[in-house]
Amino acid sequence: SSSAAAALSVSFHPWPLSVMPVVSRFPSLVPDLSPFDETLAMKMVYDSLSLAVQRRVTNIPWVDTNYNHSGSQIGILFSGGLDSTVLAALTHLHVPPELSIDLINICFNPLEAPDRMTSLQSFVELKQLYPERDFRLVCVDVSLEEAYAHKKYIMGLIHPRNTHMDFSIGSALWFASRARGYLAKFEPLTHPELLDRYEEVYTTQTNAQSSHHIIPTLPVTQDGVSHSLVEPTIDSAEPTEPSSTTTTGHTKCTYCLRLKKPGCAFAACSPCCRKICQRKLEAKQEVSVYYCGVHKNGVKLDELSNKKTTHVTLSPDIYRGELYTSKARVLLVGIGADEYMGGYSRYRTAFRHGSWHGLQQEMSKDISRLWCRNLGRDDRSISDHGREARFPFLDEDFIHSLSRIPLNSVVNVMLKRGIGDKMVLRHVAQHLGLKLCWGLEKRAIQFGSRIAKQSNVRSFGSNRKAQGDAVYEMEDD
Repeated sequence: SSSAAAALSVSFHPWPLSVMPVVSRFPSLVPDLSPFDETLAMKMVYDSLSLAVQRRVTNIPWVDTNYNHSGSQIGILFSGGLDSTVLAALTHLHVPPELSIDLINICFNPLEAPDRMTSLQSFVELKQLYPERDFRLVCVDVSLEEAYAHKKYIMGLIHPRNTHMDFSIGSALWFASRARGYLAKFEPLTHPELLDRYEEVYTTQTNAQSSHHIIPTLPVTQDGVSHSLVEPTIDSAEPTEPSSTTTTGHTKCTYCLRLKKPGCAFAACSPCCRKICQRKLEAKQEVSVYYCGVHKNGVKLDELSNKKTTHVTLSPDIYRGELYTSKARVLLVGIGADEYMGGYSRYRTAFRHGSWHGLQQEMSKDISRLWCRNLGRDDRSISDHGREARFPFLDEDFIHSLSRIPLNSVVNVMLKRGIGDKMVLRHVAQHLGLKLCWGLEKRAIQFGSRIAKQSNVRSFGSNRKAQGDAVYEMEDD
């Protein structure tokens, strides 16, 4: 009727923007590199992140009124890495003690998936650190054949995202949020031999931090070349003769008669630089100190040594427990941690080419497109199973706290991977007593779960030939 239509009205209620918009991480174009107390930075991040988690794990209504209230209301997409383990520890602090917390780990090859091993290690640490809490590690094992059986449906969910990388991420999140797998038994994971390996990983990480492995490719000069700040002493190599300058103005290699490349950390040519790093590795000396940013020698060797130390092969039959499907209606997801705290390895490249300004621009670019590249795809993949994804690292107050901390106190690309990236969050992990996860490097879900490797081999013939940004064609399979 006309009277009912007249009673209807539309009102505009503006949102009170008391904090900085989510897409604007940095208040200025030039980072503030003034001295800042790292303890204060850690406390600011800890307090704001703890509040962000509290907001997302309290006052969740029970959907099934007949269900025993000692079950799980909260689930965490859990790789055992830095982000998810910190979220698990903070969730414990804000959830009633009688409630269990589901830690959901997805993998497509339980024998080779790195995320399975880190999840087992961090699960053991959480159980030992908080013995009063019933943490449940839900191991979701999916075959590539099962993933491909649902590919058409998953691609429809993540549309308009349509690349091979999107399919890998969407599949991992879809099966993880289904949360159907088996519970990991805690007792077999506390075998003394395994605990010794966990302690070995912790000791290696502690030594790495105490030795302050600073990458010597720090300042970017006007010519765009990153010059080394240090010239390390080469104990196992002897120069053939002092370096000399040729008639063309180029300087000879310190160890042979070839020409050295300007900016090399060893004042050497490419073959000599590579041999020096290899010799250091064979002598079991830390290579990160001797990293050469010009020849890119040292990084791959250092990553290889880390993988050998942290990888523990464990058959699922050892820890496989009863079948289980999580009843959690809310899942915490660590999206935003890498974008806001410098977790991606490409940020080091941005810093190498553009110093702090280049790093800041690259991080800002990722933040500005987070909503269209990640959030829509991930939210649809998770909510398809009737579970709500919540993102503590995208909390506005948390982001506002980060914006008050100088960039070099949030991330320090001068330090090696696993220490300088997301540095302030690693300090939070140490504050919580987490020994294993704080030194782990960033590993994306598609790589840690091993779906990308298997899918790439199937689509491209080998993982090396894969192109993650290639459009995923249904007839590929």
